[in-house]
Amino acid sequence: MKKKSVFLTVCVVLIASATFAKNEPPPPWVTNPVVPNEEFLRQRGTGATADEARLEAAAALARYFKASVSANLGSSVQGVSDDVSVKSEVNFFTLEYTEPFFYKKKWHCMAFIRCDDAWAQFKPYIELERSTFLGQYESAKSEKDPFVRLSKCSTAQEAGKTFLERLDYGRVISPKNEAKYSGDREKVASIPVLFEASKKECVVFVSSDNERNGAIAQAVSSALSLCGFAVTKTAAGASHTASVEVEDNAIGNDPIAIKPSVNIKITGMGGRAVYSYETTAGERTVSYTLDGARKKAYPKLAQEIKDTIQKDLDYAFKL
Repeated sequence: MKKKSVFLTVCVVLIASATFAKNEPPPPWVTNPVVPNEEFLRQRGTGATADEARLEAAAALARYFKASVSANLGSSVQGVSDDVSVKSEVNFFTLEYTEPFFYKKKWHCMAFIRCDDAWAQFKPYIELERSTFLGQYESAKSEKDPFVRLSKCSTAQEAGKTFLERLDYGRVISPKNEAKYSGDREKVASIPVLFEASKKECVVFVSSDNERNGAIAQAVSSALSLCGFAVTKTAAGASHTASVEVEDNAIGNDPIAIKPSVNIKITGMGGRAVYSYETTAGERTVSYTLDGARKKAYPKLAQEIKDTIQKDLDYAFKL
């Protein structure tokens, strides 16, 4: 009889404990909106099991992270195109979870990141990109040749974009710490102004070694103008000179065949070369006179040169 009494007592205790657990009120994070703050980044997930709730909480935090970074950048973040890749960014930090709680026929769980800890982990990556950007930025600002400065501005702009992307991740983690980089953001924003000012300093004189090369020289002038560079007809006042040299590579006499090759070089201060281009016609042009062969070959070559130089300059000297 004593053993039965003990057994019944244990059963009563277990039943009472189960009833108490079942009636335990849910914690605030289950019933109230879960909003990230300066201390925690957090999101809630639910599922049929505790594990499903944990996974959904992590995915919800990843989605929040992606949406917040994309909103900061004003566009989709490069390399972060889906939940899986975003989750890998979130999992870079120490991800913690509340104890799953069963409420209203499903499990609930909250995933969270401690902002101060995450910032400490992420700051070195921001500093690395900052150092790269500032090096490129200072190099562009200190460059005396405006043509070269344009190219350096393009390089600094790309480094600035990468730096800003890191900063925008940092802003999601800790706005108060990210705000300390406002001066660097202003430097990134100033690059287009420096670029436009530098382009206005570039005034190019196109020099040809012979009057007969007029069509090719004109093609170079047109390409420069289409790219936004000022072209002058005299060397006086020009900041740079684009020299055009043409070799006919003639064979024979009557008839004569030519396969022109062209060498173009833009030089600036102290004869410093800032751009060069060489090409040779793809086939020989035949005529009974040298002038006749030139009239056939030069226009086609000039168009090719114009298109190529315009493409080159657009790529090398454009933000």
